[in-house]
Amino acid sequence: MKKFEIDRHAYYWAEKLLPSHIEKLKKDLENSEDYESIRLSFVISRAEDDLEAITKRYEEIREG
Repeated sequence: MKKFEIDRHAYYWAEKLLPSHIEKLKKDLENSEDYESIRLSFVISRAEDDLEAITKRYEEIREG
């Protein structure tokens, strides 16, 4: 496989799998307390930012 093909596959799977991971983290956040809730909030925020960047990059790869 060429690098652009590997990138396309990696971004595809990240875009498909990351949203369900974020939802799982949000459910865990509902049942967490104190330090754990702060940590999970940070992890969720970073994962959402990553998903946004991944989605944007995947669209660029698909289009060009």
